[in-house]
Amino acid sequence: MNVKINVTGRIFEIPKNILLLIPYFKDMIETCNDDLTIFVPRSSKTFKHIIAYTIDKFYPYPLKYAYELDFYGISYNRNDLYISQKEMIKQINKNHIENTQKIENLEKQILKVNNSMNKLYKLNVNLGNGLYNLNKNTTKINYSCNRKNCQNSAHGNLMCKYCVGKCINPDCKTRPLTTNYCELHVTSGNFCNHLNCNNIKIKDQMFCFIHV
Repeated sequence: MNVKINVTGRIFEIPKNILLLIPYFKDMIETCNDDLTIFVPRSSKTFKHIIAYTIDKFYPYPLKYAYELDFYGISYNRNDLYISQKEMIKQINKNHIENTQKIENLEKQILKVNNSMNKLYKLNVNLGNGLYNLNKNTTKINYSCNRKNCQNSAHGNLMCKYCVGKCINPDCKTRPLTTNYCELHVTSGNFCNHLNCNNIKIKDQMFCFIHV
């Protein structure tokens, strides 16, 4: 027995036992009169594929109409659906474009990373130069003799072995022997008065915090 199906104006007469295999029609057919025409607001073009796929699961049902299978409640494996050569080429081109865009975005990100790395490298170079200069100046302060016009190394002391015992004031010829300053210059100097100590003295005192 056939049942009339009106798919958006086009009439199909489908055997009842076939329609019962389609979940969308099953309840309708079981409860309605046999002479009733069922209206379906879907494409008549795709409906013939629905019937063919219901009859034969090996029918090459077009993948692009998979949404119609969802509407009628028909289960399917997406990988088993048919895709035409034209659609396949279109999909390949689409994937190619998407992959190209991903590669371009990745290249932009790599370029940004490289720029950041270059900036970091320059920063490290500048920092290294700064540390070198600081170390150089620190070395000069810590290891050069602090007496004017003397270029000898003091090895971490205030004065070299040739100047120690002399007043550190460059214009003074006095040799206090046991202190850094003579009695005349002891209050005007910045260094601790303990012999060969290169620490800065405490304000209003003659010695540093170690020798006070």
